[in-house]
Amino acid sequence: MKKEGLNFRIDYFLNIFFVFVIFVIFTGFIYIFITDEKINRKNFYNEIQDVGIVNENVTIDSSDGEKIKRDLPAKLEGDKVYYVNFTPQKSKREEPLYVSISSSYLSFSLRYGDEIIYEYLADESSSIKSMASSFKYFRIPDKYVGKELCVEFTSNINDVYGIMIPPILFGSKVAINKYLLSESVWSINTFLLFFIVGVIIFVSYIVSCILKFNNIKYLIASIFLFNIAMSCIFASWIMYFYFGENILIYYLESSFINISFIPVLLLLINEFKTNDYIDWRYESLKLMLVIVILNALIQVILTILSISEFIIMRPITQVICFLFFIAILFIIFTMDSNMMKEKRKIILAYTPLSIAFIITSIHYFIHFTLSFNTWFILAIIFFLGVQFFVDVKNYAKKHLDTMENKFYKELAYIDSLSQLANRHAFDRDMKEIRNREVFYKNILFIMVDLNGLKEINDRHGHKVGDMYIKAAADVLKEITNSFSKTYAYRYAGDEYFLISYDKDNKKIREIIKSIDDEIAKYRLEGVKEPLSLAIGYEFTEIDDKFDLGHIMRSVDEKMYRDKQVKKEACYVRK
Repeated sequence: MKKEGLNFRIDYFLNIFFVFVIFVIFTGFIYIFITDEKINRKNFYNEIQDVGIVNENVTIDSSDGEKIKRDLPAKLEGDKVYYVNFTPQKSKREEPLYVSISSSYLSFSLRYGDEIIYEYLADESSSIKSMASSFKYFRIPDKYVGKELCVEFTSNINDVYGIMIPPILFGSKVAINKYLLSESVWSINTFLLFFIVGVIIFVSYIVSCILKFNNIKYLIASIFLFNIAMSCIFASWIMYFYFGENILIYYLESSFINISFIPVLLLLINEFKTNDYIDWRYESLKLMLVIVILNALIQVILTILSISEFIIMRPITQVICFLFFIAILFIIFTMDSNMMKEKRKIILAYTPLSIAFIITSIHYFIHFTLSFNTWFILAIIFFLGVQFFVDVKNYAKKHLDTMENKFYKELAYIDSLSQLANRHAFDRDMKEIRNREVFYKNILFIMVDLNGLKEINDRHGHKVGDMYIKAAADVLKEITNSFSKTYAYRYAGDEYFLISYDKDNKKIREIIKSIDDEIAKYRLEGVKEPLSLAIGYEFTEIDDKFDLGHIMRSVDEKMYRDKQVKKEACYVRK
């Protein structure tokens, strides 16, 4: 029972800790939101007036003569060449002027008339045509400053997918660096927050495993946070600014996106398994999990073999995401509440998250970009918070129920009047001794009986008699508090047992003397009769010859003789 209670306390503590971590995430997220607003990107760059961004209501000319007005980035047909004109202004700081362009799965050239100022062509030998080639960062010669320049964009991949025309950034090197850093503040802070909290939760999982009370939810939650953290940082501008040419970054970014909702499926599968709710819903979730894993693996293999590329296959991932989260909503709302005890919790946790994933997929097909926006991150925090907050409530209830059961069980072994252990407790403990469930070298049996209780009841009433019973119990409690491995029991009406283990002869004499000393100094107010106890004791080794019946008969005889002696002494005094 003690071990079970300890396990509940450990698990209860870990869940409390997890809810605290979720609170830290939420607080940190609010901090990120506030600090990001403080930066106020547009005002920040207007103040320094040293950067220009070509991204709003831009006129895009196509090779077939069509003029298109769009905000950048913009997804267009891939079988055309597109031109964007802009006029770079001189830096307010009199610093050299630079242009930065994110050339994702496209080639581009910067021209003045027919003159090529800068040209970036995809590496024909590379198997990856769609990988972002970083933010190309090149200087504009002073003679072109203030003149209308043109950027020509051409797709590197098939015409079916189309082409994404990126924003054009120009200004001093300091301004461009600040812009890239500012655009990445949200992603970097979110990455750090989720990653650190993920590490803390993973450590909690390790601790729970060491304590042999492992909760797989901690592991899945930490994986989920790691995945979201990595997705945020790999999607940030700063990552491609520094590592855009690195093919590993491209693989990692796409892979984290492809597996982003695997932990969500794992957590829901775990709920079904925990509740032993095995039906078509459970099997459907397992099938979804297999499909998501296969999709991620197949995309890696096809990209490596140059058969296809992540960016071309990304719509497949988003279709899977869209359909699966609609299926998840259907599954959780059609669950049998009798089979799934926490149906309301699951609906509350999974509904906002599913809607967030569905909206993200829809956003992708409209804008052809993935966005981990404020509401998406809040949905994740809410999802984890609800999951583990309800778990804490359930563990607390379970813990209290366990303690309550333990209390009532122990209450059955307590004498209500004397508050000593009762006869049931005595029989239980002696059974443990006989069955060698506990191991002691020797045992001191002391039988104690109240002298003259009947006369006291007759003369003063049972209320005073009960006071004498409590007084005898108080004497024995003092002994148990003074000596280790010593226990007192109220065996019957005015009979008590004092049991002490692993004592030598010196300690035995001290215990007997202590009983006499406690009796001598005990007085009951308003009653002239002193407290008098008859005592009989036996000391024996606990071995194969141990005979409880013989010992009890022996101490009973010795106690009776002591009672007779004290009774005769009382008559002599009278």
